[in-house]
Amino acid sequence: MLPTPILAVMALAAVALVVQSRRENSPKPEAKGQADFGMMTPERQVYYEVAMLYAPASEDDIKNGKVKALEDLADAFEEVGCKDQAIMLRKKSCSRSKPPEIQEARKQVYRDALASNDKAYVERVANAFYEEGCWGAAKELFEYAAGLK
Repeated sequence: MLPTPILAVMALAAVALVVQSRRENSPKPEAKGQADFGMMTPERQVYYEVAMLYAPASEDDIKNGKVKALEDLADAFEEVGCKDQAIMLRKKSCSRSKPPEIQEARKQVYRDALASNDKAYVERVANAFYEEGCWGAAKELFEYAAGLK
């Protein structure tokens, strides 16, 4: 079995390839009249959730300040009218491409929240992670907070 980071990279690469091929092979959306323009179809929802939960960042992404695969996916979502999802994908892109010292500081905040018994604090940290596009960490923190009194 392949390690989880490799599977995540493969999943994101597959999503990017599918999005790119569809973008090249589909009519351009002067079609705001398309039936699904601006709607999160089940297919789009899967792409979005996979990207938000498993997007890896390479060293080049960290140097450039953005994760190219996420930026491309955000562009594709914007083209089909899903602006809120495009914004969140861009936030995720910026979040994943921060320098190592910032990533470590975030990890410490995450660890501190998991060690806390203050439900309100844990929920505030979870909301902050969610708003930055760090859904995996936010999900775990929300689950932890739900178990606190």
